[in-house]
Amino acid sequence: MHEVGEYKIRHDYLHEDVPRPQSAEWDSPEVEQVTDVYYETVVGVIEGLKKSGSEPLVFIEAKLDYSHIAPSGFGIGDVVIVGETPEGQGVVHVIDLKGGRGVFVEASRNPQLMLYALGALKAYSFIWDIELIRMTIVQPRLDNISTFECSRSELEAWGESIKPIARMAYEGKGEQKTGDWCQFCRAKPTCQACADEALALVKEEFADLDAPEPVFKQPAMIPLSKLEEVLPTLNRVSAWIEAVFEYLSFEAIRHGVKVKGYKVVEGRSHRVFKDLDAVVKTAEENGYTDIYEKKLISLTGFEKLMGKKKFAELLGQFVVKPRGKLTFVPESDPREAVEGGAAAQDFEILSDSD
Repeated sequence: MHEVGEYKIRHDYLHEDVPRPQSAEWDSPEVEQVTDVYYETVVGVIEGLKKSGSEPLVFIEAKLDYSHIAPSGFGIGDVVIVGETPEGQGVVHVIDLKGGRGVFVEASRNPQLMLYALGALKAYSFIWDIELIRMTIVQPRLDNISTFECSRSELEAWGESIKPIARMAYEGKGEQKTGDWCQFCRAKPTCQACADEALALVKEEFADLDAPEPVFKQPAMIPLSKLEEVLPTLNRVSAWIEAVFEYLSFEAIRHGVKVKGYKVVEGRSHRVFKDLDAVVKTAEENGYTDIYEKKLISLTGFEKLMGKKKFAELLGQFVVKPRGKLTFVPESDPREAVEGGAAAQDFEILSDSD
């Protein structure tokens, strides 16, 4: 999704002569929809800054060095835009595409984006007198586009506040603390703190099955109230188990590490062409010319082809925005809840018998 999104910005908006990434897994309606939303968000930011009368600078897949805050720290900014607001303020805008649907990512005080913004300040503040920082998360599969804005002084003060913490982490010092931030940590499967927490939670919740009111009563069914109590624990424990399994799988498959009780095998394979150009040439030379499938261009493709005004005039009546797929998430998720039995009716959820 990042590669297709980059292509659309470079080719369709900046008019660079770049080829579209080629892969069967990228050629799907969902990839088109996600990258269309990303494209429209980026272009909207650029066009908004153009209203100041100056031409903003656009950096795509920019390496951002924030090692002055966190030793050896750097990241890749999907899009960094430097310019001037219509009010005359110098601004740097960092935009990050999130293609996942499993975790809602909020832009407000997002440490990753704030670090990227510090790297962008370091790299581009000589171009404009930057006073304003904007950071945007684009997460189309969760219908999430959020922007956090702060002053340069606020961002730099935050950077200074985390310097000693970053230094301790870099040196392997300080206390290991588990939390939601562990989800994408590469050290999770081998982290002693994560293992201790998962095993302690299991022991606390499930060990004493002979207690007066054990979590699991046999042979009765488990009451909903008990499942509610253990659900947060199950999420944390299962996340650690998955991380351990993925780590050991990687070591076995990539590095040949032997894991007792497990082995590496080949999965199911499908036939593919190894040379598409040769396939087309051979088929056409032998009289087989009807070998291409036609498909309708995307909604955004029509809009680019016709222009927004003509598109709205001709096809606007046919455009709808379906409701998102229902997802079960913690209450901390900022999205509005869909209530009760009406949800099944509104979203046309079918029973197993249907």
